[in-house]
Amino acid sequence: MNAFENCPDLDDFMQGLIKRNPHETEFHQAVREVAESVVPYVLEHRQYKDAQILERMTEPDRIVIFRVTDLPPRFSPHSTVDRGWFAEAGVAERSPALQ
Repeated sequence: MNAFENCPDLDDFMQGLIKRNPHETEFHQAVREVAESVVPYVLEHRQYKDAQILERMTEPDRIVIFRVTDLPPRFSPHSTVDRGWFAEAGVAERSPALQ
C-alpha cells in the first residue's frame, strides 16, 4: 500500500482530472498509479507543484477531431457520418519555472 494513496493533494488532483475526463476510467486508473509514485517527489520539490507539472502531464498537447463519411452502397440513399479523434501528447515544452 502506498502512503500517498490517501494524500489530499493526490485526491484533489484526481478529482480535477476526473472532472475534465469524466468517461475515461482506464485513463483515471493509469494516472492514479503514476501519480502515486510522482506526488511524493512533487511535494518535496515545490517548483514542480508551482509549475503544475502533474496537470500538464495529463493534458494532451493537441486533439484532432475529424469526420469519417461512409459512402453508401450503390443505389442506397443512406450514408453514415462518424466522428474520429486522436490525442497527441509528449511534445516537449520547457517551463520557465523548471529551468
